[in-house]
Amino acid sequence: MLTKPQIKVIISLIKGNTTLKSISQNIKISPSWASNILNQLINLSLIKVERKGNQVRYVFTDVPSISKLLKFVINTPQFNFEFFLSGLNLRILTFCIFSPKTTGLIAKALKTSKKTIQNRIANIKKVGLLVTEKDHLILFNKKMYLDLYEFIRELRMSSNKKVNILWKFEERILFETRRKEEIEGNLTGFSRYTELKVSVYNNSYYCYLPEKKLSKEEIFIHSLLQVEDARSLMLALTFYLKHDLNLKRLEDLAREYDCYEKLLDIKRILKQEKTDIFPLIKEKELKEFFKQYNIKWKR
Repeated sequence: MLTKPQIKVIISLIKGNTTLKSISQNIKISPSWASNILNQLINLSLIKVERKGNQVRYVFTDVPSISKLLKFVINTPQFNFEFFLSGLNLRILTFCIFSPKTTGLIAKALKTSKKTIQNRIANIKKVGLLVTEKDHLILFNKKMYLDLYEFIRELRMSSNKKVNILWKFEERILFETRRKEEIEGNLTGFSRYTELKVSVYNNSYYCYLPEKKLSKEEIFIHSLLQVEDARSLMLALTFYLKHDLNLKRLEDLAREYDCYEKLLDIKRILKQEKTDIFPLIKEKELKEFFKQYNIKWKR
């Protein structure tokens, strides 16, 4: 996540200060400290160095997120960027960018007390960055801050890994690769189904970082992020029915991994009700598929 000094440097660059001297003077810090911050932003791929003779200039890279931030800064000069776009405030916004979260879940994910999170949310809501939805769930206000939404979304999902990222938050990442040498951390999702008695052929490896022991509930929720056709959907349904999963734990994980609506759709399919995301697979087809795994199902 970005720090207050990093945000100060970014805003200074937007205002046209492109040399080390002008940046350090503009935000009133030493050249050595400014240089350190600039190197941090270079490592984040947000800025780059341009050299012409003896002159060294710092400019933004061409990543789409920067253009969104530039637009937002220009259109909203009165916004308190240092306060809202750094530290814990930015972490809260980033965690709530895709789907609504409970304050308890936010506190747990950010390893902070619930009281601290509630106080920060109250301040952030004053400028409309967060909204409260049904059941007291907290969500980023995309309608009011679309450019900022695009910036934070790309900041959250950015990675140096040349793999297909399915989900990411800070150091935690769920990704897909077809190259065995790129496997890191723990295999998860469909890559773990066979050892858990739901045989499946994979031509991809699904990995989770950092390395940890994954529960069946986590493996299942990770697989929901991997569903891309009717067959993989039916495999997920099979795993769901075959294992005695903790339903409350599933709901908490689904909110955390931004796939709560997919979990609801799984339940709707098994009840043969109207679905919102996944296609509704008919009862006859499901029973034929479940029969291969000795699953008995009654809706």
